[in-house]
Amino acid sequence: MQANCRSSKFIDKKFNEKLMPDIIDCWRQVNFNKKPYIHKNDEVLLGSDFHNYQDFDDYIKNKNFGLDDSKFHLNLVPVPYAGNILDARVYILMLNPGFGILDYYSETRDSLYKEYAIKNVRQELNDDDFPFLYLNPKFLWHGGGQYWEGKLRDVIYDISQAKSLSYVDSLSFLSKNVAALELVPYHSKSYTLKDKIYSQLYTPEMMLDFVRDYVVPKAISGKACIISTRKSKLWSLPQNENIVIYEGGHTRGAHLSKNTKGGKKILEFLLRN
Repeated sequence: MQANCRSSKFIDKKFNEKLMPDIIDCWRQVNFNKKPYIHKNDEVLLGSDFHNYQDFDDYIKNKNFGLDDSKFHLNLVPVPYAGNILDARVYILMLNPGFGILDYYSETRDSLYKEYAIKNVRQELNDDDFPFLYLNPKFLWHGGGQYWEGKLRDVIYDISQAKSLSYVDSLSFLSKNVAALELVPYHSKSYTLKDKIYSQLYTPEMMLDFVRDYVVPKAISGKACIISTRKSKLWSLPQNENIVIYEGGHTRGAHLSKNTKGGKKILEFLLRN
């Protein structure tokens, strides 16, 4: 496994807001002019069985729409994260981006969406009113938009009431303060990646480094909170009042409504001031 983009390891390092994590530069190296859209150090996936649809028209030739298996869709723009990963105050730790019928349509037929999806990977939306791509009203029709707006709807509404904001302005507020981090950045309908292949992947290790070296110290310092919804053992998080870890049945739904411990922590953190 190559290590040219890896962060240096350390333990109990204090949060340094001036630190520029290597993860951003590494994802900026991906060539989005050539498929598959895969980080060069994850090429072990090219030797596995993956969906190789070139566009939406190619995709709909599949009589089951690719919804009946767990293969990765490596010709879709990966989602290692969503939101401003440096300045977020809430970090939601996930497993991998899902897959739905609209994914190929959006990247084939909507050039604006694909442009924003690539900018998200390159962290070039941070000055936008909606740096969290899937809370942007322009893209709430997308599967990712439907997922995140639905998952955070209670929180968005309560913040709009507490801060006397319109729903759209509350979406913008959440979008500027929340980031989602994916352990594995590639789309699939479900996740069944074998440990043997996972252990050879580079980008999950890069994400774990970022969480350990940047996000956890930020949470311990009181400048952020972490909601771990999936594969919490792999994230190796310490116990802290600003870190919420889902366990057991809570991981399946990964709910973030206002009555869940994750939703409560988000509201508590974002309504402090």
